[in-house]
Amino acid sequence: MDILTQLLRTPATFLHYINRRLALEKTSFGIHADELDLLGFYLSQGMYFQVADFEKMTEVYLNGYSDEIDEYVHRTYDLREAVEPPTSPTPVGFNDMLSAIESLTNMYRTDCAIALLDMSGSSRAKVVEMVEKSKTATRNDGKGHSVSMGSPEQSRGFSFITAIGENAVEAIYEQAASFAMLKKYSERYDEWFGLGWHRDSAKAIDVAIGLRFPWQQDLVMEELAQRFLKSGTRIELKNLSGG
Repeated sequence: MDILTQLLRTPATFLHYINRRLALEKTSFGIHADELDLLGFYLSQGMYFQVADFEKMTEVYLNGYSDEIDEYVHRTYDLREAVEPPTSPTPVGFNDMLSAIESLTNMYRTDCAIALLDMSGSSRAKVVEMVEKSKTATRNDGKGHSVSMGSPEQSRGFSFITAIGENAVEAIYEQAASFAMLKKYSERYDEWFGLGWHRDSAKAIDVAIGLRFPWQQDLVMEELAQRFLKSGTRIELKNLSGG
């Protein structure tokens, strides 16, 4: 547990690891590995087994994934060296986004961070890319922009808005939450996570919203979505989760 908390330093990464570790109990095959190999497999590939490589497996043996962790422990405790712990490979800007989300004070920030961690490497890179493009567009034209991304197979979506009006958390939250609720309804998803940022902000992300409840038809939401949602940039994340 001590090594876990040293390598998984934030609430979201620790809880995400626990979720993936518990998911091992649901696999249709046996998995043989010690805890450090499992931790190493999580850091390197996310500890996902719902991929084609494992479809016909009956037993899976994991070894050799703890080499970096073993070296870290040896150099830290035996040699008394100051070394950085091994980390997961992530796109540039992704960790800054996670840190900004986890530093917020509003509810559901951890849920939002975990949902982002649940993405594959390519999906993480796409989110960072679209967020940065929206920010750049707002800096250049002084207008608010939005983008949404969805995974139909998981009934989960994400949205991001840039705010240009009042630079207050409440105002940004209202814009991001309104857009997220309308997009969740229009896409008919059970989960939606919304992010918001103000053009004058020094933070990577200013607000994070989590909406987690089953979709059901609502005539009022139907009317609001038709009235206020415009055709815009929408990215489909076909490989949302995975290593």
